[in-house]
Amino acid sequence: FYIVTIYLICRLNPAKGPAGPKTTWRQKLGSLRASWAILLVFLFIIVGIYFGIFSAIEAAGIGAFVAFVFGVARRRLRWPQILASLRDTTQTTGMIFLIIIGANIFGYFLALSRLPAGLAEFMTGLPVSRYLILFIVFVMYLFLGAIMDEIAMVLITVPIFYPVMVGLGFDSVWFGIFIVRVSQLGMILPPVGMNLFVIQGLVPDVPTRTLIRGVMPFVIADILHVGLLCAFPMMALFLVTVL
Repeated sequence: FYIVTIYLICRLNPAKGPAGPKTTWRQKLGSLRASWAILLVFLFIIVGIYFGIFSAIEAAGIGAFVAFVFGVARRRLRWPQILASLRDTTQTTGMIFLIIIGANIFGYFLALSRLPAGLAEFMTGLPVSRYLILFIVFVMYLFLGAIMDEIAMVLITVPIFYPVMVGLGFDSVWFGIFIVRVSQLGMILPPVGMNLFVIQGLVPDVPTRTLIRGVMPFVIADILHVGLLCAFPMMALFLVTVL
């Protein structure tokens, strides 16, 4: 969807994607020499998860460690970069743990109040199409993406919506994919998508109006993509089923 979007933008306005200098196939293949380490780390992680050597969570730590070893071995990482990465990691981890602690307290409250079970029972009994309820959840995630961090949004809302979606007959794996896609869409949706403000901070000289205008074609592409996933759930489940 993004490839088609970029193609259409450049066809309508070639100045948006000017042609780069021509290169030979020899030069193109030669440029891949610099990326062999990234490809090796990727294959190492995927093979390890697929054959059950380590879990997906363990793979994150192992992948970070292997990348660190490559960085040191190739002399790309020095003490200033290592200390800066540790400082950023500590700040991010602290933020995530505060979110998780709050989500756990909220989850305990939900368990005591039996709100998810009651909401699931109520919504599954409504005389409306289950896709209408799915659309309401979709709109809510778009709204939440404008005011909440993605991790907090998922941790707080999944305990509420998951029983409802499973009770309506939606596949649990598909719903997980749906949540990831919709929450990402909410983070870039104008006018108050959080990622728009992050980009604004990186390029303060670019007006917000320009950012919104630039992101809108990709918002449309995302909405069409989510609609296709809803119409044909097997698109998201095919590879899972095969594996």
